[in-house]
Amino acid sequence: MTEIGASWITQIDNKIFNGNTLPNVPSQDEFNKNCDRPGMPLCLGVTHDFESNPFLLDIGRNSLLIAGHSPVIRAGILQSIFKSLNNRIVDGMPVLYFSSSDTPISGLPSGVLTKEYSWDFADIEQFVAQDEEKCIIIDSFDYAKKIHPSPLGGYKKPGTPESPYDLLKRCVDITSGTKCHVIVFVENYRR
Repeated sequence: MTEIGASWITQIDNKIFNGNTLPNVPSQDEFNKNCDRPGMPLCLGVTHDFESNPFLLDIGRNSLLIAGHSPVIRAGILQSIFKSLNNRIVDGMPVLYFSSSDTPISGLPSGVLTKEYSWDFADIEQFVAQDEEKCIIIDSFDYAKKIHPSPLGGYKKPGTPESPYDLLKRCVDITSGTKCHVIVFVENYRR
């Protein structure tokens, strides 16, 4: 009886949960496998438990707001987002990445339209008007002063063109029919 008990104990695989370390970034093939499903799944890491299954977030009918100020974590999440969207970008889905940081993000897919903080938003309306699924990623809203709401409030003169803030707000509204997914990073989430 003790031999059976001893052999059973040696067959158990022990796992040690170490939640203080960031997981390794999976290969592009792993991202493709995890994100090959209906909707717009993003693989943003692994679940924080013993199984460490892929943490998938489907933004097919929603937009995404990511709050935090750690540049290392932000860069990792951005890398995961771009790797998750890679197959869609290769298939021709337009992605607009507004970068307001001085640090370039490594590993951007070649089909991503990148704009820096000095970008003039005159042609964002043409991007949003495309009748196909598209994605706008803004890193970070805190520094994108051109798309902040007007300090005068919501008053607009009749006949004035839509402001970049109003256009972005319309994109985030899933009932507007823009087929636009918006991912926004903010550092100061209390704003």
